[in-house]
Amino acid sequence: MKNISHSRKWPLIIAPALLVVSGPAVQADTIDFEGLPAGTIVDELSKGAGIDGNATGVVKVQGRNTIFPNTNAAIIFDSDCPVVIDPVFSDCGRDDLDIGSPNEDFGGPGVGEGGEAGSPFQNDEALGMIMVLAKDLVDTNGDNLVDDPDDADVPGFIDFDFSMIKKGQNDGTVTINSVQFLDIEFDEGESPAQMVLMGPNIPTATISIIDTGNNGLATIEGIKLEGVSNVRVEFLGSGSLGAISFDEPKGEKFCWITTGGFQNAGVQAGSKDYTFGGNVGPPAHGSWEVIDHETGDNFHTHDVRITNCITIEGTGPGQPGGKKGFDVNQAFFECTSGTFNHVDGYTCTGYVIDRGEPSGKNGNDTDEYAITVRDGNGVVVMEVNGMLDGGNVQIHPPVKKTLNQ
Repeated sequence: MKNISHSRKWPLIIAPALLVVSGPAVQADTIDFEGLPAGTIVDELSKGAGIDGNATGVVKVQGRNTIFPNTNAAIIFDSDCPVVIDPVFSDCGRDDLDIGSPNEDFGGPGVGEGGEAGSPFQNDEALGMIMVLAKDLVDTNGDNLVDDPDDADVPGFIDFDFSMIKKGQNDGTVTINSVQFLDIEFDEGESPAQMVLMGPNIPTATISIIDTGNNGLATIEGIKLEGVSNVRVEFLGSGSLGAISFDEPKGEKFCWITTGGFQNAGVQAGSKDYTFGGNVGPPAHGSWEVIDHETGDNFHTHDVRITNCITIEGTGPGQPGGKKGFDVNQAFFECTSGTFNHVDGYTCTGYVIDRGEPSGKNGNDTDEYAITVRDGNGVVVMEVNGMLDGGNVQIHPPVKKTLNQ
């Protein structure tokens, strides 16, 4: 993954406000163009094919310039490739060194005063694959790759359509965090370039892209604009795009639970410390019981309901008959009424983690469970958490997409 907070930052202008940026950008998912060979004409990006992170769905891409006004000219360029003397077909021949990375001062193929050591926009990072607008689309050997990728020194734009990210699970928008550029030059008539961010429920925002100098590298950080469905990057001449960092929408996920098991300080045999069991849904509420076998305490509720379903790192859920694409492996729950040792007036909060079937075997992590029980004054009377020593957690896809049934 590219470190897009490493390169030089500058004040960010989103008309009409001015924000002076400091600190690193949030990087959940990144369009980094890796996984695509140089010369690829790009009409779509996805996880592992131009996107690094956990993005689901695709980002559509179209590029146009005055050479190719009606044909997609957005192509991949390898900024790290070695310098070749008098190349016939080379990704960075002598005309391309201004978009090489890093700059030659840092041992790379890049050439230009804007990227030199000590420059405000020194180019000291190997970017790998980047995106440019093509000067030609010649493919003599028919391998579906442009023979000699190079950026055209003419006006043009690249459009990114994020509406297919998590299609059907959100409003088709993302949060744009930061964008990285290479070789935006005023003295070649290439500034002011700009980036335009659009969405169905937000006003259009325009961000100016200032002069980096020849081979200069810069990142616009701190954008953090939510509700973006489309991004247009406009160039007035040559230049390149290194990366776009974005967050996927955090739309609600839905699930239900069946579970039962025990915790016993890591020991499966013999008497148990705690046993528990319950089901929550469908609909998304149900019953729960926990027994502390050391103290004899017992908590029981018929009012437990799910409050959130999320996806975290690690294995799971992999429940039998699971809906294809269902990735929720942690569910949070609460109850507003329950009995503790057969006395009313207690509440609970907790969570379960489904690490896949079978738990703790066949490469799966171990299922986890936690619950906290409080009395009417908020005092904790029971608290259990940890990995299961026996039993199973199963998180299931929803029957109906509602948490309130």
